[in-house]
Order: sequence, then structure tokens, then C-alpha cells
Amino acid sequence: NGKPGIHHVMARAIKDIFCRFQTLKGHRVERKAGWDTHGLPVELGVEKELGITKEDIGTKITIEEYNKACRESVNQYTSLWNDLTTRIGTLELKNPIMPASGTFSEELAEIFDLDLLGAHVTKTITREKRSGNPTPRVCEVQGSMLNSIGIPSKGLEAFKANIIPFYQKHNAPLVVSISAGSADEFARLCADISVPGVAAIEVNISCPNIEEDGKAFAMRPSSTEMVMRKMRAATDLPLWAKLTPNTGETTEVAKAAEAAGADALVVCNTLL
Repeated sequence: NGKPGIHHVMARAIKDIFCRFQTLKGHRVERKAGWDTHGLPVELGVEKELGITKEDIGTKITIEEYNKACRESVNQYTSLWNDLTTRIGTLELKNPIMPASGTFSEELAEIFDLDLLGAHVTKTITREKRSGNPTPRVCEVQGSMLNSIGIPSKGLEAFKANIIPFYQKHNAPLVVSISAGSADEFARLCADISVPGVAAIEVNISCPNIEEDGKAFAMRPSSTEMVMRKMRAATDLPLWAKLTPNTGETTEVAKAAEAAGADALVVCNTLL
């Protein structure tokens, strides 16, 4: 009989740790979401609302009337629990579920309905074709994995010709993740990817900045603000700034991205 809150999400995430652990061990673990109703808080709430005590049930109010009031109390926020609509900046999603960039591919459409997702987020693309790092790129370790992918990309033109039309067949908005080696190239890429079918741009400023000896843009507030301002001037689409965890100025970097025009923050890229 209460409104949904972040504590419900936290509790669910903590409980899911056990499911995840078994999944990592190779088991198929079925999950089913839901919530329970605690009797005593409902009873106390109804009694307070009706101005009665336990002793009044069956005398001043019938048991049937009391049960009816309890059901109404339990169901009063059902619509809020069922409504998963999420607003990120100016973009409204029907639910908050979306893949992290680089963890999803179009081939998964053969396995489940992609329109179940709140948004589609693509693997990071670059203007030019990139082969990425040589294999092996991934190493499994206990309870985790190490990776060194190197952002392989088929390039901007191939993406516009093949990937955007694919996602235009689906209802969920498309968020395109981009990467570049300089602030000016980031801005040009933002402008060139601002085409019909793209709802927002995830800017991967956790990637190396070739003008700063390879340090990620998002390692410093100054470089973060500089690159974000250039991209903000290049597009009217929502910008989601993908930050790096590998900085000692996380809060300052986040505030710099927001001040320079980021509509949302994506936290975070790979831990080093």
C-alpha cells in the first residue's frame, strides 16, 4: 500500500546477486519479478483512515466492508507499479530496460522481441572502419571477465546504410554510441549521425583523446566540458555522456558534462 521507490530497486538488485552467481556458474536461473503485501501495515493504514480499532471490526464495520477497504488500500498504487515509463532528459522511454553499449547485437531479434526494450543502444561506432584489438580480446576470471576490445567499427556510412534502417522497423528509440579521437571530430560525428531514426547520441568520452597523450576526455573536468560544448553546438539531439571510472574527479567531471549540455550521464565504462 505504498508507492514504488528506489529501495525496492535496491532490494531486487541485492536479491538478484544470488541468481547472478548461479548463472556465472553455468546454471540457467529463471527470474520472476513481483511484490508482496504486508498485512499489518495495510490493516493499520485502513484502521487509521476509517477511524476504527481492531475491536470495531464486526461491530461498527462488517468484516466484508473491512476487507473491501483493505483491498482498495492495497490496489491504490497499482498503476504506479505497473507504469515503467522513464524520462531521461527530453527522451521518454516506455520502460528503463536497455542494453549497455557493446553488449547487444541485431541478431538477438531472432531470439526475442526487441520492442520489449525501453531503448536500443548500439555498440560504439567511429567514422572510419576499425578492426579493433587482435584476439584474444576477452578472458574469463572468477565471477567476472577482462576485456580489451579496441572499438571495432564498420564505419559511419555502413552504420547509416544498414544499422539505422534495421532499428527503424522497431518502436523503441535508438541511441547511437559514438567515439572519436579529438573534440572536433566528435563534433563532426555528432552532426553527421543526427539523422532521422536516431533519438539520442551516447558520446563515449571515456575513450582516449589523441590531443592529450591518449588520456580519456572524461578524466578531467576541463577536457570534458570542452568536448561536450563542441558536441552540444553540433546537434539538437539529446546527448548522453559516457564517463570513465578511472579518474579521481568523478563528481567534478559529471558536473562539467552537465554544465556543458549533457542531457544524461552513462556511468560507467570499463574499470581499469
